[in-house]
Amino acid sequence: MTTVAVPLALDDPINAAILTVSEDKLEGFQRDPFGEIAARSGVPVETVMERIRAL
Repeated sequence: MTTVAVPLALDDPINAAILTVSEDKLEGFQRDPFGEIAARSGVPVETVMERIRAL
């Protein structure tokens, strides 16, 4: 089994983009908060989910 290291640094460009639009900053109910974060940050939803899980 191979393990891929996910960058956990908050200053990582992808993590920073995700955190800028974090779920807590979304207004109102979001049916798909990860999808909304992905759309607003320009990061693929799979990457958003992977990074949030790791953080």
